[in-house]
Amino acid sequence: MLEEIASYLEKLGYTSEEQGGIEKYLVVCQKGRPLGFILSDCSLRLVEDAEGAAGVRDAIAFLQKNRDLQPVGNGEFLVSTHRRDQLTTFYDVGAKREMFATYLIDTESGEVRHTVYQSCEDAEYHFVTESGQIDLSRYLPRKKGLSERMRAKVLSYLLSKSNQQPERP
Repeated sequence: MLEEIASYLEKLGYTSEEQGGIEKYLVVCQKGRPLGFILSDCSLRLVEDAEGAAGVRDAIAFLQKNRDLQPVGNGEFLVSTHRRDQLTTFYDVGAKREMFATYLIDTESGEVRHTVYQSCEDAEYHFVTESGQIDLSRYLPRKKGLSERMRAKVLSYLLSKSNQQPERP
């Protein structure tokens, strides 16, 4: 697991070096400054005043959460795929949070459209609807046209008149 963590942290811009003879651990650095240690049980010991150390903690938590997913691209994990379209997740070091991306292939031009989302729900909704998995227009109520609305008003007017008692002279 330490090798996976070291590889992932390097993709995020950190450097790490494996140390220890009997018990292995990683020394994690950012821009040449040590941030902390990752022990063999994947626990983290950070330098108190190190800038950027919290990002390492979040990145490791992200990696442990998504380690069962297939890695794709540079530090991304495949969440879902439909035909050739993909929904992925990745850890954004700058934003210090998990982000989501959709890669949708335009059927006419063959170009890949890439969109990044902060919310998993937004990413999933757009992925499902734009990749063609579900046609939401089938489930939304159909709007009535002008002629249908006019016919309904005339019909309700005529029915209301037919319910009235005839006028007596």
